[in-house]
Amino acid sequence: MKLPESAEKGFTLIEVISAMTILSIGILGTTALIPSALYLTQVTQEYDTAKSAAANKMEDIGACDFNQVVTRYHNTYFTVAGLNAPVAQPNPGYISVNNTNPNLLDITVIITWQGALDPNATLNFSMKTMRAND
Repeated sequence: MKLPESAEKGFTLIEVISAMTILSIGILGTTALIPSALYLTQVTQEYDTAKSAAANKMEDIGACDFNQVVTRYHNTYFTVAGLNAPVAQPNPGYISVNNTNPNLLDITVIITWQGALDPNATLNFSMKTMRAND
């Protein structure tokens, strides 16, 4: 016996529930990735800020007279807008100048900060260069 046409069209209740379950699992999986993506975006912005600050400080040091670099910059701290210094450090930025060789300076700029989203995380970025006496 043939069923009326109206009874043969559409999805069954089981098919609809199965489709909704699969769709829900997919949406929940995607939603779980959002906090990780936000965290990584924030960390990337902080690293970009640190990199920019270190590069700017290196430019300042490069513009300084060679004979003044050690006295002006060695063992100095500096602020970096947008980054919080760790508890044991006055500011996030630190400069070290090694002048063991009087005609060659080994310059290191280190940025250390507490993560904005995770205050227990201490992040750091360093940039190093050598500068010869002209």
